[in-house]
Parts: sequence; C-alpha cells; structure tokens
Amino acid sequence: MRILIVTAGSHGDVHPFLGIGRAIQSLGHDAIVMTNPYFEPDVRGAGLEFRPHGEHIDLPSFIREHNLMHPVLGPLNVFRWLFKAAPGLIEEFDAAVTDLRPDAVLHHSICFGTRWICQKRGVAHAAAGLQPSIWFSAHDPVPAMQMEPGEGPARVARRLGRALGPIGGMFSAWPMNRLRVRCGFPKVPRALMSEFRGGDVALGLWSPEFRAPMPDDPAGSRITGFPFYDAAPMRACPPEVERFLDEGEARGDRPIVFALGTTAIHVAGEFYRHAAESCRLLGRRGLLLVGRSENVPARLPAGVIAAEYAPFSAVLPRAACSVVHGGIGSTAQALAAGRATLVAPVSHDQFNNGVRVERLGVGLTLGRRRLTVERLVQAIRACVEDAAIAARSAELGARLRGESGSSNAAEIVVGLAGNGTAGAGVTLGEGVGAAGGVEDAVGV
Repeated sequence: MRILIVTAGSHGDVHPFLGIGRAIQSLGHDAIVMTNPYFEPDVRGAGLEFRPHGEHIDLPSFIREHNLMHPVLGPLNVFRWLFKAAPGLIEEFDAAVTDLRPDAVLHHSICFGTRWICQKRGVAHAAAGLQPSIWFSAHDPVPAMQMEPGEGPARVARRLGRALGPIGGMFSAWPMNRLRVRCGFPKVPRALMSEFRGGDVALGLWSPEFRAPMPDDPAGSRITGFPFYDAAPMRACPPEVERFLDEGEARGDRPIVFALGTTAIHVAGEFYRHAAESCRLLGRRGLLLVGRSENVPARLPAGVIAAEYAPFSAVLPRAACSVVHGGIGSTAQALAAGRATLVAPVSHDQFNNGVRVERLGVGLTLGRRRLTVERLVQAIRACVEDAAIAARSAELGARLRGESGSSNAAEIVVGLAGNGTAGAGVTLGEGVGAAGGVEDAVGV
C-alpha cells in the first residue's frame, strides 16, 4: 500500500512523521513525505520518498523575518502564514492525490485543507496532533491556556477558557471558513477546532504518560506514544562530544546539557551565555548544543564545551540534567532519557509542556522572560539534587522507552488504508468519547 504523509512547520513538525514513515516502510508499505523543499535532505536521509510542498523557504531566515518565536505573537504569526499559504498548498496536495493515488493520508493537523481534499476524493485520512494542548480538553488537569505551574494558574486558565471559549471559537472560525469558501468548500461550525480534532482517525502523537486520554477527546482518537526520531542513524555524535561524555561517566560527573532544539536556536539571545555561567557557578560540567556557531559564548568556563549538533538520543541519557526549550520533540527526548528536565519555554505550546513536566514531578519550568543566571542556577540545583525528581525521572523514562509511538501510529494508518478503520489490535490510548463543543473545550 502507498501512504502519503503531509506535514509543515519546523524540524519538530517534520521529524515525528519521518519516524512514522520509517515504521510504515518496516511494515512493507511505501511512505511518501510531502513537505517543504527545505526538508528534502532530512526526508531522503531517513530513506523516504520526497515530494515538494510549497516554495522553498530558508527556515532560519523565515523564523526571524516572521517573528515566529515571539512569546505572545509567535502563534498568531504562524497562523497568519498558514492561512496565506494554504490555497496554493491545497492545490498542490489535490494534484498529488491525483498523481499518487494513495491508499491513505497521514497529515499534520496544521496542514489546513488536507482533510477537505481527502473527504472530497474519498481517501482515508488520519490527522495527527503533536502536543496535548491542541485537543483542548475540559477534563485535562493541565488546561490548554495554562502557562505557569501550580493550581492557581490552572484555575485562572480554566476560567479564562470558559469566558473566552465562545469568543475564541467564533473568531477562529471566521478565517478558516473564509479559506474554505475560497477553496470551494462550504462553511462549517467550529471550523478551526474541526481541523485540530478531525480526520477518519485523530492521532495524539504523545505518550499517555504525558497526557492520558480524556472523555472529550475526538471520537475514535488514539494516543500513540511519542514517535521518537532525531536522525541518529544518519548523523553520528561528534567525536569530541563522545569523548566529553565518556570523561564525565569515568569521573562520575555527568554534564548539564543545554539545548534549544532546531527552532529556538535562532532566537537564543543570552540563553547559552547564561548556561555557561550557571555551570561555572555550580562547579558542573556542561554541554551546550548551540545549533549555530553564532550562539557559542565568547568565553567558555573550564569543563564546558559547545557543539552545533549531537543526537538527543545519544546525549541526554548521559546527562545529569537536560535544559530544553519545551518543544514537544525535545521534551519527549529529555523525558525518555530518564534524567531530570528543566524547561525554559520561549513560545507556542512550550509553556504548557513545561507545566506538564513539572506536574509529573520529573523537573521544573522556568520561562525565558524570568530566566537569569541566578534563577537558572537555583533551578538546575533543585533538579539535580532532588532525589524524588531523580527517581520519578528514571521511572518515567523507562516507561517511555518501552512505548512504540512510531510503530503504533504506523499500524493505525496502515490499518486505516486497508480497512477504512483504525488498525486492529492497536488500543494504546484509545479515545473514549466524541469531541465536545468549542464552548466547553477551548482554553480549558
């Protein structure tokens, strides 16, 4: 069978689908990834067939030019771009369906219009959300609008959700319905929420340990487990990083690892300078994964090194603590490593993911606006010296490593292609109810 995978965004939006594509191939089926030409090397490096989707963008420049990582305006700027680009992308996808005749489509839930074409053409399709907040459950103990840990912020987030939900649903539906009409489709109620929660099957690409199924999840939804992928088979850990990690293990002095994923590195600011200084003050070894040479601090203390890249799967399990920006992929890798995790969120869902990490008792969260050297030192010390955090991190990491998110998702999509229903026998995190109304769900 032939499965067409459609995704858009940053590396964090592409890599999970590469992991699923490889799992589909391992089941003996063809997987074709349709995404921006910027990611063609990543797709082909994963051994998958590539099909371009949209005009080539230079991701680092694009992020800065459109201010996509602004703590408040970043999500709005992303949506503006998505709506602007959608008509052309929908036409391209329609042509790809005609050309490739896929048995099923797996698409990122932000690829607006993909499911409209699938419904029009009668193609089975699964919509995948990468982070829990996108399903807006009224029963989630961490409300979608919660940006700081604690019961007080949770109560405020729930009240805001109940107050702003109807207004948000109305205003978010307007641009989506305008897009639908422009592309020849009728208006629908709750148009934006139906994109996030739609599909013949709705997949939550996270672990049920991170966010369990809720009664108001999309009907027929499945929570698959994290689909880990960091290109480790194609990009080895740099020798100097391996030596540094080996030295730490030999001396019983694991480093603190600081990383901003593949997107926040382009707006790093003072993060890595603060990271290096915190290591000096703590008397700890440190590894800075800087992404680009411009992010290397002018002075590195003894015992602190910087590298542009190293696979998280090779590095984070050998850390004393991981300091990450809270992107869902980085967070998942940090949790699976079984070490304490400190989240320093910048924008988007990263704040909400940080709250979930702290609620699980496996780390802390420290927003970038509040991040100073002194606070970073305090937070790292709290993470590495708390025996309870260490124990819970090890237990959670072992459970996450025992999950098979990519394989679960692949089996569901292949089953959908073969039968028009979700894969038989794949019940991990199965949704237990129909989608609730936006008024009850948004921001809660």
